[in-house]
Amino acid sequence: MTRYETIDITKLVISGNYVEILDKKMLDDFLNSIYSFHDWIITSINYLPGCKKVKMRNGETVLNVLDDKRQLIVRFESYDDYVIELLFEDTIKMELLPIDPIYTTIIFEANIKLNDGKFVFYKNADECENNDLNTCKDTYIIAKRLKYRII
Repeated sequence: MTRYETIDITKLVISGNYVEILDKKMLDDFLNSIYSFHDWIITSINYLPGCKKVKMRNGETVLNVLDDKRQLIVRFESYDDYVIELLFEDTIKMELLPIDPIYTTIIFEANIKLNDGKFVFYKNADECENNDLNTCKDTYIIAKRLKYRII
């Protein structure tokens, strides 16, 4: 797809609410409708571990030091003025590698696979030889659940 082609986003739920991707068919339909994020960019990444300050009934403030949320929100934008957020829940592992400023950050072909019941996102599939995370030279995310929303 070139940047002058229209994304077939009409197949996706556009409600502003997150839609959970439940199986491989939903995942394939999602990736096909946005051409695997071809010519998109990541504009923000927000990690919510779950730890926070908690006010007790007696007025005392304590820390919840457990990372019981582990949510990662990744925002993508396209030439066609679409914005999609991916919400990775129960994130297991992530490798965020910034790109050297002299290179483009445009995504040529992202990939998301279901592997042993976990979602594995590769920012640029060709940077991970045979989808091997040990050889991956780009951003990747592994999570138990995946949701998307159109903004």
